[in-house]
Amino acid sequence: MNERDLFLIADISGFTPQIGRLVSMMNYVRYTTLSAVEGLGVDHVFGHELNHRGQIRWLRSRATRRL
Repeated sequence: MNERDLFLIADISGFTPQIGRLVSMMNYVRYTTLSAVEGLGVDHVFGHELNHRGQIRWLRSRATRRL
């Protein structure tokens, strides 16, 4: 999937129309989440000045890469 397709909510072959659109949206969320945390390490994520939302994004990105 190219980067331009990430911004389109469209049917994906091999899925029903509704599931294909859901997968399309999930691909976008995954891409933006990984882009937001790219290059961050443990020191960046668990520092005192960062918020809880950033910590959850970082942990989620690590979990999805293992799956």
